[in-house]
Amino acid sequence: MTEGSVHDVNMLDEILPEVGAFYVMDRGYIDFERLYVLTLCSAFFVVRTKQNVLLQRRYSRPVDKSTGVRSDQTVVLTAIDSAKAYPDAPRCLDVSLYQILQILSVTLFEKTPILQALQPSVSEENLLDSANQLRLFDFIAGHY
Repeated sequence: MTEGSVHDVNMLDEILPEVGAFYVMDRGYIDFERLYVLTLCSAFFVVRTKQNVLLQRRYSRPVDKSTGVRSDQTVVLTAIDSAKAYPDAPRCLDVSLYQILQILSVTLFEKTPILQALQPSVSEENLLDSANQLRLFDFIAGHY
């Protein structure tokens, strides 16, 4: 807890980045120097951009839009101060922050690799093929 005069972005100075961790933040945490510290520590971040952030697309990857991802781009920060503070090329995804937060809220207390958490769940058909999985309706009908 801090006083109202302390800006949210200052809390990034209090975090000891964990290797492989994902930090999901709102746009109030955009400070490229502080975000680059996360990258140097082999951590990842997801943050909504501000309208005044100047980006130039370097590369676009194909996406399956049925997953909710609208684009997957590697970008370059074009403002001189931003580019000095974050010299790497970050990736931009237009999947909504709401969708990311929904996924993460379900897996909040689990140690699940983020790429696994973002993948669609195993289909029911695959579950029924498991030798250890009973079929509820067959069981009720006595056909187990």
